[in-house]
Amino acid sequence: MEGEEEIAKQNVIKSYYNFGKALEDHYDHYKKNNPKRTAQALLPNSVSDDLFQKKKEWALKIYDLFSEIGEHMIQRIKSFSVASISKLSQNDIDHILVRFAK
Repeated sequence: MEGEEEIAKQNVIKSYYNFGKALEDHYDHYKKNNPKRTAQALLPNSVSDDLFQKKKEWALKIYDLFSEIGEHMIQRIKSFSVASISKLSQNDIDHILVRFAK
């Protein structure tokens, strides 16, 4: 049962990672030919929805973290959930990145 829970957490984190990557790619597409504010305005209206905004923030935080330390590290997650990762401060994330850089 414990192994299944770890796999489920890893799968959810991987889904958020993929979502964050897709958002980043989508935004980059608009940024190529538009100023930053215009690119943000070109994103679908649902991006401004509060719930979607929160999920987007979580996804981008997970994507930023694992794109730095390696997507493969998601498979090493044992006890963290999307919610717990989303609660990490930028200082916490910076500390993790420094530890993996050594």
